[in-house]
Amino acid sequence: MGTWALAGKALILVENLSVPFDRRVWQESLALHDAGWEVHVICPQGTKRDTEPYAELDGVKIHRYPLKTAVGGPLGFLREYGSALWHTYRLARKIGPVDVVHACNPPDLFFLVARRLKRRGARFVFDQHDLVPELYLSRFGRGEDLLYRVVCWLERRTYRTADVVIATNESYRDAALTRGGKRPEEVFVVRSAPAVERFRQVPPDESIRLGKPHLLSCATRCAVPTGTRCSSAAATRSTPWSRSPTSWVCPTASSSPAGSPTRTCCGTCPLRMSACRRIRSIRSMMCPP
Repeated sequence: MGTWALAGKALILVENLSVPFDRRVWQESLALHDAGWEVHVICPQGTKRDTEPYAELDGVKIHRYPLKTAVGGPLGFLREYGSALWHTYRLARKIGPVDVVHACNPPDLFFLVARRLKRRGARFVFDQHDLVPELYLSRFGRGEDLLYRVVCWLERRTYRTADVVIATNESYRDAALTRGGKRPEEVFVVRSAPAVERFRQVPPDESIRLGKPHLLSCATRCAVPTGTRCSSAAATRSTPWSRSPTSWVCPTASSSPAGSPTRTCCGTCPLRMSACRRIRSIRSMMCPP
């Protein structure tokens, strides 16, 4: 009853994947709708799915815009993000006043839209999917140059504008508390989880273990080329493969809106930085030096 009493109109902003293809954003949208909220989502159109400019699915109103995915260096991303920001602002004006604007990064630019909506009474929730400064360093290899400092400034402005920060894990929460300057009561960890009803148990395939007693599988989907360290590097950090009791299986897929290729560091599997950190942590626990 308390949740329904708080229900209002929510606007969710996302740039790097279409909805409902972005499962985390889709789950958040459905959770809000189930709690009685009127939910609008602004996102890019997909190339093979989610291609309609407008759709209403399970009560969630999805507004999509055309977006050409960046290719090349930072200049391409500036063009992509500039186009996305313009379309987002255009569609947000069409939707009108909202009670909550929920912005998912990357990029750390939606605070510009949120500031305008906050002047009309909205509250701003920053859903931090990635640490963009670290993403910039890993993707472009340019070091802490001028653009890196701009990226850091945009992150600080996003933190400052946000009334609440949603972090995907504890390390991201720490970033919001330290470099973001947020208070503990303003930052919440909300983890993503698969729908268990979509899984079915099958007979084990022992050949995947490659003769090792343990099997660790990391299924990841990279929305854009991250250029981060892959799981094989994480696997060998603490224990050489020849002495490791763990066999690794890493199915991956690129899912950028325009199907751009996912760049890897050694040709085996691309991982987001947060996934790499989790793998190293698991590796350290399972295979101490």
